Amino acid sequence: MSESKTEVDVPSTSGAKVVIDSVIPTMSEETLSAVRRESPQDASSFHNCNFRVLSQFVSITDLHFKERSFSVFTELSLAPLHPELRQICLNVGPDVMLPNEFPDGVIGRVTVNDEDAEYIRMDPLKILSHKAEQSLNSLSRDMYDELEDCEGELLINVPESCYVLMDEQKVIKIGIDIRVVNPKHGIHFVCSFSDDDTLESGAHMYTYRNTFYLFWSGTLSSTRHWLPCLDTPDQLCLWRIEATVDLMFTVVASGELFVSTSLLL
Repeated sequence: MSESKTEVDVPSTSGAKVVIDSVIPTMSEETLSAVRRESPQDASSFHNCNFRVLSQFVSITDLHFKERSFSVFTELSLAPLHPELRQICLNVGPDVMLPNEFPDGVIGRVTVNDEDAEYIRMDPLKILSHKAEQSLNSLSRDMYDELEDCEGELLINVPESCYVLMDEQKVIKIGIDIRVVNPKHGIHFVCSFSDDDTLESGAHMYTYRNTFYLFWSGTLSSTRHWLPCLDTPDQLCLWRIEATVDLMFTVVASGELFVSTSLLL
């Protein structure tokens, strides 16, 4: 089978459009100090955050139109803003499968500086189902209160071996393997198959962002629905995206094309 690989540099917010080769940014102490100086007032006006995202690498593989599925490895480079940071909170939607949710035989990891880390998925709206008062007005008010207080849906515990780096506020890497299958938000597949199960021409997929609140999903339709990230408009970072697809497809993304190669498998 023939495949093509495309790498794109995308300077943007978390509304990324597509994938990258893992590059760890090297930052001078002066740069890190500048990031920390501005961050308490500026870096988290929309998010209760104790770190700054410097860059995010995304690698998309195993794209299947029949299953409407694909795999992603992502690596975030973070600068801790405070010492003694022991937990990392990121956004992740319900359409994203984390490694502990993979089917048997499928392997994935969540790591901090290549060390396996413990993690859990949080549901900020689960508490609403236990509210005694179930009127629309009260639930709506409570819903927005819960979302405002929520730091993220993915809680990652920092391994003890990384405590010194966190206390020294050094740049750390968060690596996450995920799988997306038949997503309801954030990604849309457009495809049809002939009677013999052949994919017909014109098949494509694209990311999208819905700026309207989706009450039944508990969140905006956004990047978090197909990718763990810090999905807030005030977290600017460098995005590098790498997508591996069959030669019949073309990867389209904003940003600067880094390299495009064809592989014969």
